[in-house]
Amino acid sequence: MDFNRLGTVVGFIVCVVVVMITIIRQRRFELTDLGPYAASFLAGTNLPAALFLCTYALYPDSATVATKLHGMERFVSFAGLSLLLVTLLSIYGLCRNAYQQAPAPTAAAEPQAAPALKKTGEQDAPRA
Repeated sequence: MDFNRLGTVVGFIVCVVVVMITIIRQRRFELTDLGPYAASFLAGTNLPAALFLCTYALYPDSATVATKLHGMERFVSFAGLSLLLVTLLSIYGLCRNAYQQAPAPTAAAEPQAAPALKKTGEQDAPRA
């Protein structure tokens, strides 16, 4: 399996996990949640590439193959580590937000009746 297919499969798996957590915990599936779902898919697609870049320092191209990356192995692996960290933090944040339950509506959220207006010329009753 190549990295494109693997990235797509992992992206869909991460997206399905976030969708399922949202549906189970918040009991909703709304149009406003499409942004986090798309972000979870995109974060998931980066996982295979990030892991490959992290291992590049341990398994670089052979010395017989001339590449522009010769001598840059540690920088490539650091870039992979950075990508891996950002991806994992994004996935964690999306799962945490999906896991939080929406607050129940309170009585304060209901509109209150407007105070009764006095007719012209009426005065308050004198206080004793």
